[in-house]
Amino acid sequence: MVSRYWYDLRVGDCVTDYYPDEEPVDGNYLYEVPTIVPCSEPHYGEVYALAGIGGIEPPSDDTFQAHLDQLCEGPAFTDYVGVSSYYASEIYYSVLYPSDPAWEEGGRELVCLLVEEDEVTIGSLKGSGL
Repeated sequence: MVSRYWYDLRVGDCVTDYYPDEEPVDGNYLYEVPTIVPCSEPHYGEVYALAGIGGIEPPSDDTFQAHLDQLCEGPAFTDYVGVSSYYASEIYYSVLYPSDPAWEEGGRELVCLLVEEDEVTIGSLKGSGL
């Protein structure tokens, strides 16, 4: 089991839930993935897409959301899960993007996680067709 900041995740990693640090930094929480587990163990989400975003200043929440909607609901989702469209699937997605302090530390990755409605998954959802 490995613990890494979420912006170091890789496609195919399965993770237990992510939690914010107990104390915010400049009003923002830094999120860290507490545990990366084999997908055969109970987990919260499975990383299926990553994308870098550039710029000197962090984009607004609306800009992040537009990037995430395009990335997380598009071909990355359908190809990984094996469905015709996100909206035809039983699986949802959750997203991670850098807070302002994480951005200052170099975090530039958008992360899409497959999640199920009950929030606990056992086994990989890759190619599941759900």
